[in-house]
Amino acid sequence: MQTISDLVLDKLNTLLVVVNNKGEVEYISNSAKTLLGFEPEQLLGNNWWIIPRQDIDEGQAINEKILSIMLHDSYHVDQGFEHALKTSKGLVKWFKWSSAMMQDDKLIGIGIDITE
Repeated sequence: MQTISDLVLDKLNTLLVVVNNKGEVEYISNSAKTLLGFEPEQLLGNNWWIIPRQDIDEGQAINEKILSIMLHDSYHVDQGFEHALKTSKGLVKWFKWSSAMMQDDKLIGIGIDITE
C-alpha cells in the first residue's frame, strides 16, 4: 500500500534519493517505478550510479563529485543541476535536481522529471 508521500511524489513526477557519506544510496522513493521502470530496491547501494546511467564512467564521475561536495564543499550542495537518467526500457529522461544535507551527514536529492 502506498503512503501519502509516495502518492504525492508519483503525481509530481519526482524522485527522492538519500545518499550516505560513503556515496551509497540508502533510499529511493517508490516513484522510481513509474518514472524509471525500476523497483527502488534495484537501485540501492551503488546500483544507482550504474543502472540508470548512460555509461558506467558517467555514473562513477557523478558519484565521486557528489561525495566530494558532501565531504569538502557542503555549502555547494544546494546548487541545482539537470541530469539525464536511463529508464528500464532504455529511454532517456531529464531531471532537475536540488539537494540538501541532512543532520546525519546524508544528502537528500529531489529530482523532478522535466522530460518533454
